[in-house]
Amino acid sequence: MRALGYLTVTLGEVQYSKDEILRHIGEAQSHCSNAVFNQSDFLHDLCHAVPLLVHEGDQYRWSHKSLQEYFAAQFICIDTKGSQAAILEKMYASRSLHRFYNVLDLCYDIDYKTFRSVLLYQVAGEFLSYARRGYRWARERGIPIEEIRRRQALTFGRTIMIYPMRQDYRAVGLLDARAIEVLKKRERVRKVDELVLLSEGPDGERGAFILVMPEKPAALICELIADKGDRLITPRPVVSNVSAGPRGRDDELLAKRHRKPTLIHENPSSPINTRRRFVKATDYVSRFPIACLDFDQCVELRQAVEASNSNGDADFLLGRL
Repeated sequence: MRALGYLTVTLGEVQYSKDEILRHIGEAQSHCSNAVFNQSDFLHDLCHAVPLLVHEGDQYRWSHKSLQEYFAAQFICIDTKGSQAAILEKMYASRSLHRFYNVLDLCYDIDYKTFRSVLLYQVAGEFLSYARRGYRWARERGIPIEEIRRRQALTFGRTIMIYPMRQDYRAVGLLDARAIEVLKKRERVRKVDELVLLSEGPDGERGAFILVMPEKPAALICELIADKGDRLITPRPVVSNVSAGPRGRDDELLAKRHRKPTLIHENPSSPINTRRRFVKATDYVSRFPIACLDFDQCVELRQAVEASNSNGDADFLLGRL
């Protein structure tokens, strides 16, 4: 079952004809050296004895997609030890990473050690590289390093835009379909099915929409481990709506009444990146629940994984002799 779950997850399929499901069962069986059974009998048992599959007409489907993903994660973490790291790396590099999100979520729980040494090690390394090479101009302007790190954690692997609150945006809530349609038509936003749209304060008068678009796989992994409470992620603010905050010209600059959307990025010539406004812009966006990596924790994780890879189990085993 684990092999069948993995095979069908990688194909991106949950429903099959009888010929297709028998073919998949046969391929899964070939990866299990001790599995000897009649494929048709096995299919019958899957539909009746342990109803993991549902038979409707001439089609067979998983009774729930979560079962398919569970068996796939089990296969990765239990049956492919020699190839587990390579599989996780390939999923991470896939353009369809969002399709494997739940499988990776389960892999985190089943075998955290490998998940940490492969994917978290990779993500931490990418973030540290990004943090060390970017925003050099900010230091020259005297912006504190801790504020630079906060901004970098927000923008790592994602695009963030603050959209002005206009009449047709009002009364539109979190991930509301109308808001997405407005953005698609007016701003021509790409990948709207993958974006996160966070709403403004309840008055709808002075707030702004925050549009968060994952651009790199690391952003999705950050969201995954944030839901786990992983120590790599800085604590999230507990908010459902964000108020407009204090009045002033800087607030208008942050797209509350400004006519154009404001991009949060590291362009030194951007009006939000002056010494006076840099922290204010970061503070505003930080009020939204965006998963941000902790710089020091990333350094610590990389060092711990490298030390573990260097020593392996040798010290533990030799110490018992």
